[in-house]
Amino acid sequence: GISLFKEQCFDAAETCFSEAIQHNPTNADAFLNRSAAHVRLRNWADAEADAAKAIELDPSNAKSHHSRALALHNLDDQQGALAACSVGLAEHPGNDPLLRLNDKIQAAIQAQQSVEEEEEAARLAQEEQERAPAQQGALPTGPVPVRIAI
Repeated sequence: GISLFKEQCFDAAETCFSEAIQHNPTNADAFLNRSAAHVRLRNWADAEADAAKAIELDPSNAKSHHSRALALHNLDDQQGALAACSVGLAEHPGNDPLLRLNDKIQAAIQAQQSVEEEEEAARLAQEEQERAPAQQGALPTGPVPVRIAI
């Protein structure tokens, strides 16, 4: 599987890693390698599931945490991705790929928050604009002075 992966034959590599998992379902490296193949194939849900299993079997491997965080990030689960990075960084505080991915995820969260704030401001402005014409043509609701000529 590794040689197929290096040759960028990711479908074939995934098949080989699946066979290795069938022979030894407690092999964390096989799950991690299959996760890496899924990442290259952009099968994010499968990549996340395999990385999670690799972490379950061997929580000390930084690459497993990175693969899981990357998959969650690409599944648009930024909070889950950030949590996965945090777990990996707790075990490997100086891991450069995890640190870079953590920064990328935090930037994605901030960008999403900015978009949500802009959308909310636009929605409120639209509501205000829709109320303004109705208020301009409305009849007075308080007492109206009336003059009576005698």
